Amino acid sequence: MQEEMQQNDWFFRFGYHPPPYYQFDAIKAIGTPEALEFAKPYDRVENILNKLFYPVNILIVLFFVSFFCWSIILRRSGKKVFPWLLLVPVAFYTWVFIENWPPPPTLQMVFNGLVFAIIASIGVIPWLISWYKVRRLDQ
Repeated sequence: MQEEMQQNDWFFRFGYHPPPYYQFDAIKAIGTPEALEFAKPYDRVENILNKLFYPVNILIVLFFVSFFCWSIILRRSGKKVFPWLLLVPVAFYTWVFIENWPPPPTLQMVFNGLVFAIIASIGVIPWLISWYKVRRLDQ
């Protein structure tokens, strides 16, 4: 119990705050008719996000793969862009897709949007810097 308290203290100290979906899970666990009625909008949003999670994830992976292939074509044509870190978001989003394939995802995945943005920027920022250098050398 003490160890769990220390872990939670660490999370709160460094800016982690549980997102609102925990509240809805608790309300649904109560199970009274009023609580279930209150949780209906949450269920609708969760169902929509469950349906959109896989197609959006596939589109993101396809975007980064096509971005990587286009960068390789640019590199072969003589423009020295740096495409190799674009494979990091491809690997990450593919792992998330595979990890969440059998069970339906919950809204928890949506609240990890900051993690998704950081992983995407790992690939995009070095590419943008190299593209800027290439454009600067062309002028």
